[in-house]
Amino acid sequence: MAVTVTTYPDPDATGYVSVAEFKAYCDQRLKAYAGKTDDQIGASINEGSEYMELRFQFVGYRKEKEQSREWPRSEAWDERGDLVEGVPQAVKDACCEYAFRRLNGIALLPDPERDDSGRSLKSKEEKVGPLATKVEYEAASGGYELPVFPSADRILVRRGLVRQAPASGGISVGEVARG
Repeated sequence: MAVTVTTYPDPDATGYVSVAEFKAYCDQRLKAYAGKTDDQIGASINEGSEYMELRFQFVGYRKEKEQSREWPRSEAWDERGDLVEGVPQAVKDACCEYAFRRLNGIALLPDPERDDSGRSLKSKEEKVGPLATKVEYEAASGGYELPVFPSADRILVRRGLVRQAPASGGISVGEVARG
């Protein structure tokens, strides 16, 4: 899958980095991607970009209403109080981290496990002899918990680029995913 890298203004952008930028990032950190095609890498970049935007509310405001990605932004100030122009390197680095995880088989947005009734499972224990099953369900008002990837998440949080990082790592029913 091809990646259309975010440039300003681009209503068709799909990712924050190119395949070449992703490979350079991984090479600098000895992260292996050998055996993966450019299409696989591109798809992972696109999914990593989408995950980041679902997970965080970013500082500032989208520059243009037509742009497909959240960055670049206007009135975005980082942790040092500097105005952020374009797509910050921290956003690109975090995108590479999420994409690397996806490329290596980690689901960024896994569907919640459900039983036959459609209720979301919190935990399930089974015992073979003498037969015992324990099932715990998510609270009816609870929401889906987005997975947390601390090293990738911290890149954005540390640079002050997120307005709000959910403490539990997820979105609860009624919360807004992005600003």
